[in-house]
Amino acid sequence: RYLDKAQDCPEKQLAEAALLMYEGQTDEAKSRLEQLQNDPQVGATAKKNLEMLNEFINQ
Repeated sequence: RYLDKAQDCPEKQLAEAALLMYEGQTDEAKSRLEQLQNDPQVGATAKKNLEMLNEFINQ
């Protein structure tokens, strides 16, 4: 609910990507994280999440 009301920003997009990972929508989560990995605000966190997601996918 909170994310529905939140202003669109990199932090919101990162949170949505995390929710997608949790829901098992790995392709969509990966796509969003790849888009965010060079963002100055959330890039480092997006890269770490992307690494974790890739490890999970490649198990």
